[in-house]
Amino acid sequence: MEVGPPTSGCTDAHACTVEQTAAALAVDVAAGLSHAEAGRRLARFGPNSIPDEPPTSWLKLILAQFDDLLVKILLGAAGVSFCLALLEESDNQWHAMVEPFVIVRLSDPSCRAGLVVCSRHQLLHTARRT
Repeated sequence: MEVGPPTSGCTDAHACTVEQTAAALAVDVAAGLSHAEAGRRLARFGPNSIPDEPPTSWLKLILAQFDDLLVKILLGAAGVSFCLALLEESDNQWHAMVEPFVIVRLSDPSCRAGLVVCSRHQLLHTARRT
């Protein structure tokens, strides 16, 4: 018997009764499938599982850490401060570079922590699937 969608007028699987679904899938609700039939269906349709998502690349994880308004404001302020430091005419221009360096260093721990959390979450999610 060909297994397919319900033909008894019920087109949405979530709205079908147990009897309609069992009839459409050629299954005896009390006995279930035989081992041979289960093997045939496994060979034809594959395992009953959700496909694994490809892992997120490190570059995407790193860039995702900068997708926060506060981090964007800090990096923008560091950029403005850096440009102003370049335009400043002084004998020791290194002193002018301290401020942008400090601003970038303040945003760094937040981004590192987010990267660690995201990578651990991804590892745990992958380990749970296997």
